[in-house]
Amino acid sequence: MYQNEGSSITVTRPSYLYNMNKVVGYAICCVFHVPKHSTGTYLWRSYSQVELHCSMDGSNVSHFIRSR
Repeated sequence: MYQNEGSSITVTRPSYLYNMNKVVGYAICCVFHVPKHSTGTYLWRSYSQVELHCSMDGSNVSHFIRSR
């Protein structure tokens, strides 16, 4: 699957995997550009910082990635 616009994506698990006792994983790649003089999402000290948030509906798992 490939999606290149918007702030979120939706991935639907194939129906044939619902009743199988197999681990299914997802790989996510995020590429974005922060302008050189941008203040970013957060300003911490003298550098800008951006944040990527990944979560799954129906799950207590959530991941945050912060970069500067």
